[in-house]
Amino acid sequence: PYKDIPSDKDAMSGVIRRLISNQLSCVLVAELDGKLYGIVMGEAVELWYSNSKRCADPAIFYCIDQSAGSDLIKEYLRWAWSIKSVAEVTFSVASQYDPTLKEDTFHSAGLSESGQTWIAVRPQERDYGVA
Repeated sequence: PYKDIPSDKDAMSGVIRRLISNQLSCVLVAELDGKLYGIVMGEAVELWYSNSKRCADPAIFYCIDQSAGSDLIKEYLRWAWSIKSVAEVTFSVASQYDPTLKEDTFHSAGLSESGQTWIAVRPQERDYGVA
């Protein structure tokens, strides 16, 4: 994904195996007739400011279709909210991502923009100002 950093397929495979085998991790793929339309992989990690709260932070989000991307994000949110300690979900966006597709995809999934990060806060957390 980064032109100046060589990819290590063994390292990437190891990360995917770890994510697939962990209940606090998620791997979702949008595929039709063998064509990849999108993927999201991530895990629920502890927030730096709270021992009891988690943030579902995708390691990888890729889509070539706004509808597939929005559906993947919504399904990722459903997974994240199924973990009681997850207070927020963040998506950091790489600069090569198409800005129009990015905005349409994340807005239609219900996320808010904050710089290069898109955030969803667990609905009941909003009332208490926890983010």
